[in-house]
Amino acid sequence: MAEWVRGLVKGFKGGQAVIRFVCAGGILLGLEDLKKKLGADPGSGSVRAKTEDELIVALTEIMELYGAPKDSAWEKEFQPETERGEREPHVLSFLHFSQTNIS
Repeated sequence: MAEWVRGLVKGFKGGQAVIRFVCAGGILLGLEDLKKKLGADPGSGSVRAKTEDELIVALTEIMELYGAPKDSAWEKEFQPETERGEREPHVLSFLHFSQTNIS
């Protein structure tokens, strides 16, 4: 199990921050479900820690990308936008983050 999770986390390299964030959160939720179901931790502590680290790094990148709107027109021009022009897709990331179990 640990090798499988390690392979998944390695697969995140170079991916978009939101996708990495959601995937890492899903892995942690799955590990927690297995822990409750089996009564033992299916992933070693280092695998869980590596996944948690990836989750935090991805969240940090999301916050940098979609942070508060900038004041100057020049800064706004280079901010990522969604299809309709809104600039706050990070709200979904925060909702997902609130559901994950980080020890």
